[in-house]
Amino acid sequence: MRIIFAFVFALLTACGGGGSLYSDGSPDYYDFNYQPELDEPHYALGPGVTLQARIVWDGEPGAPIETTQHVPMGFVQITDQNTVKNADGQPIWTHGAGAYVGANGLALELWSRVDGVTVGTFWTQNSGRCMFNTLGTAVGADYCLDPSPSERGYLTSAPQFQLKKGVPYILTVYLNESAPGWMVLRAKLYEARRFDEVVQVQEGMVGFEKARHFPDQGQQLRAAIARTPGSKGEPVVSYDFLGDLIAWGDTARRFSAQEIAMLAGE
Repeated sequence: MRIIFAFVFALLTACGGGGSLYSDGSPDYYDFNYQPELDEPHYALGPGVTLQARIVWDGEPGAPIETTQHVPMGFVQITDQNTVKNADGQPIWTHGAGAYVGANGLALELWSRVDGVTVGTFWTQNSGRCMFNTLGTAVGADYCLDPSPSERGYLTSAPQFQLKKGVPYILTVYLNESAPGWMVLRAKLYEARRFDEVVQVQEGMVGFEKARHFPDQGQQLRAAIARTPGSKGEPVVSYDFLGDLIAWGDTARRFSAQEIAMLAGE
């Protein structure tokens, strides 16, 4: 889906702040940040919450990224302070829901604790769109998503997707309650190409149990973003949060020049 826009010269700032994510070469090093001004109260899960960011791997525009890595983003909670810490001494989250952009394009991801260990369960367009976890096991061969929009859950295809340096990727996450105790996670991935278009690459949806992934009703939902471990010297990942710029049903509308400038980071 293409959104054509006029070439603009204005330099605009993002709506929700930004930063950079690094790799120090350690296999267990996760760089991650929280964006407090985008936090939401737990009860906001009922009507719904939205998180969007522009993500760019630094480097020569268009150069392929050869190593396997990804950037997850979502709303999260922390129920154990004794976890991996970032450079600011903050613990990585233990629960939540979101999505990531990586070598396989868009993925949907949920986080929870299993036997005292934080485990992410995720779906990509590979392996039949079936559910895997961060322990490396297929935990839901019978829970596979459809390739096109479906009420049971889906993730569309992007067989030619190639993760590249210098290309703005816009990752959007939407969460809302679908029935008492149950949530729906929706996500979309856009790619800014050249100076005159932003293309929707993929979208997806999956349902989940609220209490399993957001267990603490008294704790805020924290807006979070991270990058996975990688080799020292890998491209820096820069990001900017974009507020509520794209609503779930906005695929077909034309964005204004200001909106597009913010999406593409012009």
